[in-house]
Amino acid sequence: MSAAARPRPLWVVLALALTALLITAVLLELLLVVLDAGKTNRYVDPYLGIEESAPLFQRVEHRGKTWFQTAPVHRERFREQIFPARKPSDEFRIFALGGSTTHGLSENPEEAWPFQLELLLNRDSEETNYQVINVAAPDMAAYRLARLLSSLVSYDPDLFLIYTGHAEWLEPRTYGKRIHESTPMRKWRRRLARIRLVNVLGQGPGKPKHYLGADIPTRSWNDHEVPVDFRDAALTHFHFSVRLMIDIAADHKIAIAFIDPVGNMIEAPPNLSRHAGGVDAAAIDEALEEARNLLSQRRPEEALALLDPALARDPGYAETYFLMGGTYFLMKNATAAEACFQEALRLDALPVRATREINQILAEQTSETGAQLIPFRAALYRRALLEYGFALPGRRYFLDETQLKPEIQRMLAEHVAEVLKARGLVGE
Repeated sequence: MSAAARPRPLWVVLALALTALLITAVLLELLLVVLDAGKTNRYVDPYLGIEESAPLFQRVEHRGKTWFQTAPVHRERFREQIFPARKPSDEFRIFALGGSTTHGLSENPEEAWPFQLELLLNRDSEETNYQVINVAAPDMAAYRLARLLSSLVSYDPDLFLIYTGHAEWLEPRTYGKRIHESTPMRKWRRRLARIRLVNVLGQGPGKPKHYLGADIPTRSWNDHEVPVDFRDAALTHFHFSVRLMIDIAADHKIAIAFIDPVGNMIEAPPNLSRHAGGVDAAAIDEALEEARNLLSQRRPEEALALLDPALARDPGYAETYFLMGGTYFLMKNATAAEACFQEALRLDALPVRATREINQILAEQTSETGAQLIPFRAALYRRALLEYGFALPGRRYFLDETQLKPEIQRMLAEHVAEVLKARGLVGE
């Protein structure tokens, strides 16, 4: 056999095939760049995917000027907002992000704290026109806010104000092993998601889609669906989402401030208590029901006599701690009451309020990065102490577990304005 007819070594064949594949991939990537296809947001959430969602605002023409207005597809969940497409030189533009507390449950948008904040800032300003744009919607977890915030940087904001932490466990999400990934692996996924060809292939037929946009309605858990480790996974995701929002704002040189969330500590029972395996759940539930009846008759000492042994039999049952908190509250022992209420919230498998871990994550992340944290939680606790003699906010301030009454919405706006001015974030 001649040398010319001799077959090529296997390694040469593989090298040529790999080279051809790489050249094809590069050409396809260049084609996608030219076509502006397969593009993704560079701030990728590695837990949930890389989907885009419909823009929150659309351009409209009115009286010879161009404006941004809330797109019709979003108006069912968001307040309708409108602002100039070209920001005037004297305008200071603030976007307020959050859930139902920021959105406001009332049909009247003037009761929500962003509207009140705009009035307060403009009342004391002669040269600057402050515009506070409410981009909150009910049940918006932090990961949705991060996705939304990344799209808002193109609207020339001066400041992001974020009230988040109450909705982190409301929506079913399946993390699998990804929530336990190392930081290097998470960074690798983010880099991979910037390749357009990867994004196009990842959105092919039959591929699962993870919608991060705020326009996708949430679905509530069924109690039996909640994984045992979901709470810890959601906290990890919250930590990531907060840091992502801080990074996005820093990259675009936009100021950012988080509002320390606070919920009803007295009249909001656990959303999902779970008995430990092997306990007599029926006997414990019977004792708790009897304790509730005694508390309704304002007989806390007798209720405590039932709750102590129930807690000893099942020390991880959130409802028992909640009832003990109510018992100590009636006994005017505020320290013991708060400790029990906090433990009930910690043990709740599916809380509908910000937990202590949420407040700690916000404090740590803002301290580490230099982002701002507005201490509204502490302010409301001080008010409760001054007005009622104990630092436990309850139904005097809340409409439900988290929704503030109109006068407390006003207090929140005043507190935010005061802190922003004191820290030099706003002001002439």
